[in-house]
Amino acid sequence: MKALVDGEVNKEYVFVGFSNESSNEKYLADLGLVYGTSIRIMSAIENAQMVIYFQNNRLGIDHNVAKGIMIEEKESVGTHDLITLNELNAGETGIIKNIIGQNAIRRRLMDMGMTKGTPVKLIKVAPLGDPIELKIRGYQLSLRKSEAELIFIERG
Repeated sequence: MKALVDGEVNKEYVFVGFSNESSNEKYLADLGLVYGTSIRIMSAIENAQMVIYFQNNRLGIDHNVAKGIMIEEKESVGTHDLITLNELNAGETGIIKNIIGQNAIRRRLMDMGMTKGTPVKLIKVAPLGDPIELKIRGYQLSLRKSEAELIFIERG
C-alpha cells in the first residue's frame, strides 16, 4: 500500500482507503472513489497537482490531497475480483463481500438481508437499467441502481 502521489503516470491502481481523516473523503466518496475503485494517474506535476481517472471521471487533485489517498497496484490486490452488484448480468449469482455507504443506507441494506457471505442472484433488470430485481434469502427484492453500487460481490 502506498500513497497516490507515489504512483506512476498511466498505470492502474486500486483505491484501498484514506491514510487519515480528511475533509475531502466524503466529497471523493460521493464522486465514486470507494474501496476497490480502479484509478489511473493521467498526469502529475511533482509537488503540485495530479489528474486522475476513475468511474469515467477525470479529476484534478492537489498534491496534499493525493498524499492521503492510499492505493495498491491492481495485480496485488485481492479485491480486484470484486464487482458491484449492479455489474451482474441477469441470471448470474454472487456472494456479498462488502457493503459500503453511510450508516443509514448501509443499515437499511443489511436489514433487508444484504449481509456478508449471503448468496444473491440477479433475476432481471428494468428496461432503462433501474431498478434491478434480486433473489436473496428466498425472497425477491428490488433495489435502485445507486443502492446496488454500494454492495461488493464476488461472482459465483
